[in-house]
Amino acid sequence: MTAKAAASGCTIITRVEADLLDMKAPIGIIFAGGRNTRLKPITNHTPKALLPITPDGATMLDRAIYQMRGAGIEDIKALVAPHWECDLPGIEVIKDQEEGLIPALYNVLNNIKEREIVVMNVDFVCVRNPVKQVMGLEPPAALWDRIGKPGNYGVMVGHSAVRRWVMGADSQEREATGDEIEAIQAAVRDSIEAGALGISFDRNPRHAGMDGKLLPANVASIDELYAVAGALRDLDTGVIQVGDPRDLELNEGICTRMSEISGRPVTYLSITQSVLRPDQWR
Repeated sequence: MTAKAAASGCTIITRVEADLLDMKAPIGIIFAGGRNTRLKPITNHTPKALLPITPDGATMLDRAIYQMRGAGIEDIKALVAPHWECDLPGIEVIKDQEEGLIPALYNVLNNIKEREIVVMNVDFVCVRNPVKQVMGLEPPAALWDRIGKPGNYGVMVGHSAVRRWVMGADSQEREATGDEIEAIQAAVRDSIEAGALGISFDRNPRHAGMDGKLLPANVASIDELYAVAGALRDLDTGVIQVGDPRDLELNEGICTRMSEISGRPVTYLSITQSVLRPDQWR
């Protein structure tokens, strides 16, 4: 099984290898669940995917289905949260049963054989049809094509990716040993010397792999994060990004400590705002 991402970033395509693949139409899967907490109280009674986004009342889910069908996909499944109470004519609705959307997707994929699968997030609204782009039915819309000049971009080293490379499947099961942390540090240094802009850490407990297990960075100890961040000190270059919805900076000063250890600037990516806790961001 392999995956290909659309330039828009809102869809991926997964190929299930089989001799008869080209003879069968793809299956479309739309991520339309979640707890809908960020838009409360608007979503107290209506899921985010069913909120109207156009003057004629079309919803996010309507648009996703339209784009799927516009690419020739008629067999469409919507993965939704357990509390959804609605019918979608012509669409198979699959509830995640409180286990999360990624495990629910994994269960669906296990039951699909010899088919091409297009997976789309319902809340990435694109002007052009990303499903057509990822299926190769029309070229991707490159930014520099629209603005008439080349674009600049850089890449970060992902802590989860490096941890997986060093530890294998154990990266999602346990803390790293001293030798493994040294290997992760060496890989980070090599990557930055090869041109990466810095390292990115993710501590979001809702980020899981296709098997439903937490991503490797979520299994690592805080001491490992500090040690890996410290790999940048002797390089005198690189930046650090931290994704943390659990308030580790507010409670433990994780970003401040990383900056002190590494001597590098740290960007905190999780300043969250909720109408349920309007002053929490402070």
